[in-house]
Amino acid sequence: MNRYVIFCLIFVLASCRKNDDNDLRIDQVARFYITDSHNKDLLNPQDSTVYTSVKMFDLNGIRDLVPITSFSVEKDDDGKHYLDYSAGATRVLTDSVSTNEKYYESSFILSLGTKRGTEIIYDDDTVTLSYRWTPTLFQLQDVYYNRKKVFAKTAGAPNHIHIVK
Repeated sequence: MNRYVIFCLIFVLASCRKNDDNDLRIDQVARFYITDSHNKDLLNPQDSTVYTSVKMFDLNGIRDLVPITSFSVEKDDDGKHYLDYSAGATRVLTDSVSTNEKYYESSFILSLGTKRGTEIIYDDDTVTLSYRWTPTLFQLQDVYYNRKKVFAKTAGAPNHIHIVK
């Protein structure tokens, strides 16, 4: 019985210890705002002249074009619609600078559908996300849209990516 009590006491004390030095902060959620050249919100579901369907397909999955379902169209406080993307595409290690710094990349097709008559016509674009990992931080670093850099991380700023189509 004494061994059991001592074991339980040691277990409780060990599991209650706090170790803030090893906490990993994750900053990977991205908001994609898509507008035209006149700043028209192209993700507004109330407007039938804009994109009525959004799909994503992983380019690095275990097979080609695996659908990504972990995104949603949301509305911010200003009434602008955006794609909220946190994860879902396969991350590939691109560079391992050291044991304390690594870089990853995810690529996917962003397929935006417009209703024309009775059918939906899709416009496919390629999105590449670059991430940086350290023992204390995993964050979105850069975003490329059709191979053009459209976002570079600024410390403390949100990951808002503005696409003009």
